[in-house]
Amino acid sequence: MWPVAEKKATLRLICEQQVGEINEGQVNEMIELLENERRPQGKIDVKGQKVFYKNYHLFGVKTVAQPDEIGTFKQRLTLGQWVDLSPNEKIGLFPAGTLTAENDDVLEITAEFLPLDVRHRLFGDKLCTSIGKQKVKKILIDRKVPADQRAKVWVVGNENNEVLWIVGHKKSNLSRQDVNDKIHYIVIYRKISGEKR
Repeated sequence: MWPVAEKKATLRLICEQQVGEINEGQVNEMIELLENERRPQGKIDVKGQKVFYKNYHLFGVKTVAQPDEIGTFKQRLTLGQWVDLSPNEKIGLFPAGTLTAENDDVLEITAEFLPLDVRHRLFGDKLCTSIGKQKVKKILIDRKVPADQRAKVWVVGNENNEVLWIVGHKKSNLSRQDVNDKIHYIVIYRKISGEKR
């Protein structure tokens, strides 16, 4: 365990390199946040757009992103077409049996779930499961997804905004094939870094 004076000196040094001088109150807040085991994540405004953050076992200073289009993107998935989510990821709806690449992530669905949209997670979203609905936020917290990344998570849902897939994290088991249903479609999520398009 470091002495308090050493902790303060270290935090001041880190912050001075990133934002300039900080006051005693800010240093004390940072130490309190770091030592609070009941609070695995948190942030403290330091100066301008800079914040001191703690994400589970990591901490440091970063620039807070300006509000952007996150949360407003929504795109209907059209059969046989890709939607570019970013320069290195895309998603598309295809007939069952479509060949997939080795690292593709795939959601199998029946026709009853169409039409489907891809969008960012919204406040209050819940994942539909056979045992009820689970809060998307809680699923992401349980999976230790840092708070600043949760808003950027992609979800696939139906036209009623019911979430069927938290891309990269959890799929609804309602969409799984059972004895009475036949999978008609697949949604493919593909990382495309280095791929020729």
